Amino acid sequence: MKRRKTKITSDCLELFDESATFTLKNQVSKETEEFFKKYKYITLDYRLSDGAHAVMFTILSFPEDTVINVSLIKTTTSKSRYEIKKYLEELERFGYIKEIDSSTEEKAYIRNVD
Repeated sequence: MKRRKTKITSDCLELFDESATFTLKNQVSKETEEFFKKYKYITLDYRLSDGAHAVMFTILSFPEDTVINVSLIKTTTSKSRYEIKKYLEELERFGYIKEIDSSTEEKAYIRNVD
């Protein structure tokens, strides 16, 4: 298996798939460390693009019952609406979020992970 290094966040950790261990680049809080350990399986899912990983971790930073849409994610990133929509569709395809009925024209999703 080819060794692949995936940078998850620029300031706190890197994931190395051979040993599936986290290397902390800077000191991070215990909460942050526990958060990444809890959701390690998401970081190991190589089907997801880097952008979809980033959007998923943004989604996980919101309360569980938050309705997710492009507009909400757009408030936290400089990515275009098109890119965000593409990443949300990718996350839906792999079962991390699911679409719900929305009273607006914009698609709405909820988390499908705990």
